[in-house]
Amino acid sequence: MSIIMSTTTTPKAINPEATMMIIWFSMKKSLAKTMRADIAMRAAARMTAA
Repeated sequence: MSIIMSTTTTPKAINPEATMMIIWFSMKKSLAKTMRADIAMRAAARMTAA
């Protein structure tokens, strides 16, 4: 996921919570128009957990 690395600037972004926030923000930007917020958040949670 190069999006996470390019978007993050703090070393603490490696943490699951921070990573999930970055994923959630990027997904929210690209998928908010086509997907519901809850669905995008669930997908982000799956990507973070996996």
